[in-house]
Amino acid sequence: AKVRPWGVEERDGKAGTFADNTSFTLELPETIHPDSARLTLDLSLATNETLLSLAEGGGWDVSLSATAARAFALSTLALKMTGSALGSARTERMRALARSAVGALLSAQNRDGSWPFVVARDRRNISGDVSTTAWALCAILRAQEAGLIADTTPSNNCINWLQSNVSSHDSIPEQEALLALSIAGAVDFSPLNRLNRNYKDLTPSGQAMLGLAFAAMDKESYAKTLADHLAAQGDKLDFHSRALAILLFDSVSGMGQSRRLFADSLLADLQRRWIYGAHRWLAITALASSSRSETPVYSGPEGDKANFEVDVLVNGKSVGTFSAPKDDNTSFSLSGIDLKLPAKVEFKYKGRGECAYRAQLVGFSSKFERRRELDYSVHDEKFYHSPKLYK
Repeated sequence: AKVRPWGVEERDGKAGTFADNTSFTLELPETIHPDSARLTLDLSLATNETLLSLAEGGGWDVSLSATAARAFALSTLALKMTGSALGSARTERMRALARSAVGALLSAQNRDGSWPFVVARDRRNISGDVSTTAWALCAILRAQEAGLIADTTPSNNCINWLQSNVSSHDSIPEQEALLALSIAGAVDFSPLNRLNRNYKDLTPSGQAMLGLAFAAMDKESYAKTLADHLAAQGDKLDFHSRALAILLFDSVSGMGQSRRLFADSLLADLQRRWIYGAHRWLAITALASSSRSETPVYSGPEGDKANFEVDVLVNGKSVGTFSAPKDDNTSFSLSGIDLKLPAKVEFKYKGRGECAYRAQLVGFSSKFERRRELDYSVHDEKFYHSPKLYK
């Protein structure tokens, strides 16, 4: 409960996924003023279907860095989908997309093993870019792991180029190279240890990449320290840093709650259309990886694309319908005389695919009967205006 000058905000909620009929009941204390109660229901495609739709939707690459990130994301999805409950046709479509992305990336590799930032129109050899080459190596290694390519010559040439052209690790591109070489098993512990001595001076992205490098070298205690540090920063992290942090959380034990919180936040941001290029594809990679320890991500009936309809009822009365794939997401809200407490929510489901939901019931009371909780709560000076009901 949130204590405010004019009363208390009480709440009850539930969230999850379903692929069948489901129901639950939300309720508030009896001290709640009945006219202040509000129920909000948000429904959307579940994370698995959202990720697949985003990946299959493609997008244009503004640089070879974005091409490398796209190959990394699609190869990650192809790896996770192999041997899953997803239908073979859908799996093969994803593998075909991944092979195409990896092929586009390999066709742009320089003879010396590096990748430029962009491809010249006349296809001439352009000097290599450290950041692009580092992410390209991550993508190629993931493609090899997924069985999409067998030739190790491109990755070996890339490793040799990075080892020859990166002498320090003070900048972000050099830290990206350190991460890629760590994943390849081609770097010593000493540069990681040097950076770790002053890890708080690194950017959040640098901290996440250092943690990932430690995880790749099986130095979990070092990785866990960095993961805890990033988890404590929460919403202060930018979009790119959150994506890297999720990859780190997935690599160490005991970070499940932080991984889920960051993944929910990242997915919500990812659905905004202005996120594109390498940041978009790295987020898809992170979200695909973050589901490893949860219930199977690709488990829809027959593995086909989602095609379902959900009738939403509150206390036996229909409030609307959510249909996929026509709707990406939708919200329903009830309050005042339209809402009786307790509120029984029912989802009448038919079709195939997984639906995600979030239900939240809030209300205000002028009484606060759990005063002892004030002794253990965190107080701040932020002032909340009272709702119209209390003016």
